[in-house]
Amino acid sequence: MWAIYEDWCSGKGRVVSHSTFVNRRNLFARLVKWAEERGCYDISDVSVAVARDFVKSLGKKNKTLRTYCGYISQVWDAVGQLKPGIHNPWKAATPDNDGSSVRKEMFTEDEVAEILKAAKEAGHDWYPACMIALYTGLRYGNIAMMQVEDIDFDRWIIGGVHNKTRRSSGAEIFIPVAKPLRDVLEPYRGGRGFLLPEHGIRYSAGKNPQPMDPPFSAILGAVGIRGEEYGFHSFRHTANSRMAEAGVPSEIRQILCGWTNDAMARHYDHAKHLKELAEAVGKI
Repeated sequence: MWAIYEDWCSGKGRVVSHSTFVNRRNLFARLVKWAEERGCYDISDVSVAVARDFVKSLGKKNKTLRTYCGYISQVWDAVGQLKPGIHNPWKAATPDNDGSSVRKEMFTEDEVAEILKAAKEAGHDWYPACMIALYTGLRYGNIAMMQVEDIDFDRWIIGGVHNKTRRSSGAEIFIPVAKPLRDVLEPYRGGRGFLLPEHGIRYSAGKNPQPMDPPFSAILGAVGIRGEEYGFHSFRHTANSRMAEAGVPSEIRQILCGWTNDAMARHYDHAKHLKELAEAVGKI
């Protein structure tokens, strides 16, 4: 079935980032194992009730479960192209949107300083991960999957990053590296493979039962930051807000961060006032 889905994606011209593809494949493998343990060996054995039981077994938040159901539903749609009459139970098994998603907040300047200090003490490449997030606005998945080869150390540009919001068009983003981040990345010059191997290996394995130790939430807790409204994604909001405060035009921020429209850019903009003139990346 997975091979059929791969062919279906290719035929539709869908470009999926490597990290997203790996996560979907691992989710599907988890479903197969779960179904076989319950005597379901054929796609026709997966009823709406079975699908709902699997969704419940994942123990994730409502928003994540809706995303997972969408992924698996695409596999069923692909198989249905070759086997007409196959019933897709995943649309009926998708949880209703309960509005439980919590928007991440930005970090203050003092909070950033404390987080970076705690990240350095925590080890496990959390410090460079945080610095990259702060000075690029990249998502954790992009950072974890980043290869040393993605960085042009001579021109100081991070390129070849598959962007979540533009993956359907295959667009990539290229981000100039700010001076504070250059000092962090310089030691990696000449290397190969994952820039941050521990993060890359864990993230590419999908739903690994052994998460990062310590997790980022522990770093936040160490500096007294708690609550669902804060997380690694808060660096993305922080980067956008700092650029906005420095007067970087919305269209430039969209290009750097990959947002596709003004509404999405405004969602990430916590700045109350835009300054007219400033340097973009250097002002983050």
